[in-house]
Amino acid sequence: MLEDISANYDIVVEQDNGRLMLVKQKGANRYGIVELREGDDAYYGYTTTYNEGSKNIGKPGKTSLDRQLTRASNRILWHRR
Repeated sequence: MLEDISANYDIVVEQDNGRLMLVKQKGANRYGIVELREGDDAYYGYTTTYNEGSKNIGKPGKTSLDRQLTRASNRILWHRR
């Protein structure tokens, strides 16, 4: 799942805590939370990945992902059209 999200994300969201959320909506709602670890050898590390349950997919506003994307403190940085 990590490789799938990294290669095929279509939305990048900046969360209020500074982490980036990479979202793959095509096919199945999947997303991963990425954080920049600062320091001399700074790197990006995956904090978690999440696969949305199928019972709410296709129901606008009902999925965890929909709630994350519409949260006022989160900012969409990039969206593939």
